[in-house]
Amino acid sequence: MSQNISSSKQNATGFRVSQPGLLTLIQYAGRFGHHRIGLTTGGPLDMQAYKWANRLLGNQPGCTALEIRIGGLVLSAEVDSWIVLTGAEMPLKINGKE
Repeated sequence: MSQNISSSKQNATGFRVSQPGLLTLIQYAGRFGHHRIGLTTGGPLDMQAYKWANRLLGNQPGCTALEIRIGGLVLSAEVDSWIVLTGAEMPLKINGKE
């Protein structure tokens, strides 16, 4: 059985997670006004870094972002992508290069 690799690439939508990393979370700006029902505001640990990341990428305020707290995340981009690293200093490799 043969597989058409180009057709599977056409269906790609973003990133493939090879290794999730410890405490890598999908974050958004948080939810407000729900404390009365027991929900915390939530949101990113470093709100300033989160806002800068969206601004640098030209995203609308409040777009989701990956928050990497400890490291170990390994992603493969399946489509042309832009990334930005904000917040605490941590190692980053793209295609094996720092």
